[in-house]
Amino acid sequence: MNGLRSAKSAGLFTLVTPSYWTRDEDLSEADLLLPHLGSASEPLPPEAARRLGHSQVGVPELDAWLKRSVPE
Repeated sequence: MNGLRSAKSAGLFTLVTPSYWTRDEDLSEADLLLPHLGSASEPLPPEAARRLGHSQVGVPELDAWLKRSVPE
């Protein structure tokens, strides 16, 4: 939670994947909140994949998401 607050205060884009220790925290301030980053063997859940437009997260997927979501 402190890391999220610090990153937002610094004006950074935040992608949060809750862990065992943070799953009960309020992470709603994150720009993108996903259950995990996804992989070929464990893709993102359908709702998260629809939101991101991909079944897993990598640099190209984040770049495309940012271009759609952040005004220039």
